Amino acid sequence: MKKIPNKQPISENRINKIIDDPNVISKTLSQNEKILKEIFADTYDFEVRLIERSTYSNLNISYVIGLTDTKKLDDLVVRRALNDVFLESDDKIAQNRIYETVSSDIPDNWYDIMKGILNGDALIQFEGNAPRLLKLREIQTRSISEPTTEYQVFGPKIGFV
Repeated sequence: MKKIPNKQPISENRINKIIDDPNVISKTLSQNEKILKEIFADTYDFEVRLIERSTYSNLNISYVIGLTDTKKLDDLVVRRALNDVFLESDDKIAQNRIYETVSSDIPDNWYDIMKGILNGDALIQFEGNAPRLLKLREIQTRSISEPTTEYQVFGPKIGFV
């Protein structure tokens, strides 16, 4: 029988220290990815995508599935990132191509990053540059409909929300 190792939850003090310290935001992808994975450790729908570029710096995109408009993310960011012209262009040109199509903010600290990601923004970072929050919010909603398994409903069919 395979033993599953106990995963120690990140301490609240460590999260508070990360959030409060503006100097913790690194320009390296691996450090920021590690911190993001610690913060969102138990979130099954948090995703980090790495886009590797042959001659220039790599690119990380972090977001929560269901809060971020993944269709826009794929069309406006990922498709451009996988384009041959993008892969061979220098970092400034590549960044400008993305930032001119999608509204973005430069976060000041990890609190702004967490708040942005939890509000549906996507965090994008080129290796060696500060991360940015792309405004790609999409709130998924469900419509009110009659239940399919209940054949006889007593009382109002639409409940209070």
